[in-house]
Amino acid sequence: MIDKLQIQELTKLIGQDTLETLKKIIPFIPDSGIQYPDDIYQKKNLVKIFLSFSGEDIFLKQEFRKQLLERLSEAEIHQLANRLKIDTQQQFSALVDLISKLQWSDNNETKIIVDFFKLPPSFIPYPKINIPNIEHLEKPESPYNALKDFQTDVFERSMDKMGYPLQTFLIQMPTGSGKTRTAMEIICTVLNRNPGKSIIWLANSEELCEQAVESFKEVWEHIGQSDVDVIRAWGSNGLTVPIRTSFYVCGFSKLHSTFRRSPDLATILSKQLVLIVVDEAHQVVAPTYKKVVENLRSENYSAHLIGLTATPGRGNLQNEDTQLLIHYFSGNKIEISSGEKGVFEYLREKKILASIQKDPLKTNIIFNLTPKEKQYIKSHYDFPMEFLENISKNDDRNIAIVNKFKKECELKKKILFFAGSVEQSKFICATLNFLGFRAEHIDGSTKRNRRRNLVNEFKDGELNIICNFGVFTTGFDAPKIDVVFIARPTMSIVLYSQMVGRGLRGPAIGGKATCKLIDVIDNIETYNSPDNVYDYFEQYWEPYE
Repeated sequence: MIDKLQIQELTKLIGQDTLETLKKIIPFIPDSGIQYPDDIYQKKNLVKIFLSFSGEDIFLKQEFRKQLLERLSEAEIHQLANRLKIDTQQQFSALVDLISKLQWSDNNETKIIVDFFKLPPSFIPYPKINIPNIEHLEKPESPYNALKDFQTDVFERSMDKMGYPLQTFLIQMPTGSGKTRTAMEIICTVLNRNPGKSIIWLANSEELCEQAVESFKEVWEHIGQSDVDVIRAWGSNGLTVPIRTSFYVCGFSKLHSTFRRSPDLATILSKQLVLIVVDEAHQVVAPTYKKVVENLRSENYSAHLIGLTATPGRGNLQNEDTQLLIHYFSGNKIEISSGEKGVFEYLREKKILASIQKDPLKTNIIFNLTPKEKQYIKSHYDFPMEFLENISKNDDRNIAIVNKFKKECELKKKILFFAGSVEQSKFICATLNFLGFRAEHIDGSTKRNRRRNLVNEFKDGELNIICNFGVFTTGFDAPKIDVVFIARPTMSIVLYSQMVGRGLRGPAIGGKATCKLIDVIDNIETYNSPDNVYDYFEQYWEPYE
């Protein structure tokens, strides 16, 4: 039914810039169905491009739905009205107006319209997921679920340290080695020893927060000794005063804004705390985050402070922020004891970590940095957004990325793609859909409900490809990932480890024995920093045959 739209309308809806880019790229992709550049302007191809690139969001617009309905014949509008159980005795224009005003949501009417227009089922909005602000967990009765031996060692040394007052320290464990699981064992043990008290977990993203809640619930089911309240305080969920033993999971930004409005709440909460845990602890030296922790300890400096990290730094050891982080945690760090072996080798042998197999994508494209960009790198230890956006628009680079992607898709691999910009993520995702592979794009503006549902589909195996920008570097746990595809240049050891880490979970903890890393080589070869992140992570890699 989309073919009811005229060529000029489809061209306008898709956008001339997108079509011009596709003219340059699609003919260089094998089996794309388009041999010559101007073939994309054929009606059948425009329809296919429109469905791939416009996505379901355009159907949220009532004026577009009306535009489409107006292209139907009298017989077709009556047929649709009958299926919708709408009185067909009305005028054509009245039926168009009435149907276009129907709510576009997870309802029966939307499903009928999607089916009538032969649209993909994914165009139906996802049902809303309601997440409670406070969740009461009763005392568990299920048997104990033990930590791994190396996690137990980290746990015991952490508990020993907290036997003394005013303890502040970092726990460093590689991504994929059960850092959160180990921390939850500490948290549950401390809550068992301090009935009526509270612990706060601080993080900077919704994904990290919800991951913490689920991990806590899983552990409490095994070792909890009383009822406990799990209190979510991020997004639209507000902060409440505890009435019993409580585990708070809080977003930094939520607490920062709450304490500015209600400083007394910080004081009340502070007096109830026995422990503060900061996830992704390298961020705690940022002024606003640091202020939140100070507020929480303002009336209770006996509360312990633990930072969790896979990479305890924000650059090299000489970096000022890294030195601040070391000082902030009093130079105290607990890490995995691996004997004479390197920690990564040790964890791979235990099948805790997957073997990362490098399969680099060599574009042979050289990008020169401007003096302004070089100055930015010197100040911020990473590439500026303008540079990321510029390289992400490079047609030759995107042709190479799509062709590499296509080969993995044909093998039905589960792939997580890190783009260099929002637009690149959308473009690669849409191009894959055009080629017949279902892919979904997620960025920071993606509606929370849609994001949660897509992540669940990815975990459950209903969706194999997620393209994202700036979302899944942390707090994303999908253990069966086959390929991590990085097209975002970075000079940040922390950021790079977070991206690679999405594929690190090994078979002993529900993951895979190997995960392929496709890293766009210009992502690495332009580095002129002592923090060459690719070399830094050499201990992760095993060569790809």
